[in-house]
Amino acid sequence: MFTPDDYLAAIDRMLTASGLNRLTAERILAEQSDLLRDLAEDGSNLEEELGTPADYAASLSEQLDEQPQRKSAFSRFSTRPFGALTREGRSHLWDPQDPSILQPHLFGFGWSVNWGAVAVRLGWIRPDDVDADVLGAIPSPVLKTAQGLPIALAAGHLLALSATYGKLPERVHSGWDAVGKPKKATRPRVYLALPALAGAATAGAALIPAARGDREDSLRAASLATVVCAVAPSMLIGNLAELGRMPNPGALSAIAAVAGIAGSLGVVVLPLRSGLTAIWKKEGVV
Repeated sequence: MFTPDDYLAAIDRMLTASGLNRLTAERILAEQSDLLRDLAEDGSNLEEELGTPADYAASLSEQLDEQPQRKSAFSRFSTRPFGALTREGRSHLWDPQDPSILQPHLFGFGWSVNWGAVAVRLGWIRPDDVDADVLGAIPSPVLKTAQGLPIALAAGHLLALSATYGKLPERVHSGWDAVGKPKKATRPRVYLALPALAGAATAGAALIPAARGDREDSLRAASLATVVCAVAPSMLIGNLAELGRMPNPGALSAIAAVAGIAGSLGVVVLPLRSGLTAIWKKEGVV
């Protein structure tokens, strides 16, 4: 009589021979282990249910072959230069089922980070946590808060700019090095309005998926907009710090960038966790 370990060994050999990357292979093995052990604990005869280990591994291999193949890291480079404008493009910003952290850049060319993969590796969510039931169970106040965060950040930026614009010099700095020394040529003061307007436009565009009732994409769009709107005031913050004779204006700009990344993760993770908690409470798990 075959045991779950016999099947897992056969599956492992098949995955190794297939050339699948190890992280994905381990995820498949973990999923199969849960399935096989559940069947064994229920008293099922694995051979009657699944066939021999070799047969089951071959069947699983056929299923994997039928799935769309992931592109290599090189071939995925710079394939979505305007990805932020589409739902499909934004899906790569938050895809917990894809273990690849680096994705083609959503703006221009280069790389963006798949924060879904980061959240999985940090243990905040599982790859299969995002489904229609979880998204539907997110409390409305939590969802609206997440969707509205970029608007609040953009509005705060515009208010701060309008309140301090007259106090700033005619020409302002646009960057500082690690020790706080300006590293770029000065620009006209009106230049400060560009990132503020860009943040406002991004925050407004992030509301479109919400208006369509697409909860999943609305969280992705809010996540992207949160980063943009948190980083957008960096130049204003640096110049105000410089005006106040703070020792390192660039440090405050860096803090804004870190806060943007943290906010981007929180805008998606916290609503998903609240949806999971709501389902667990309904099922009596917690």
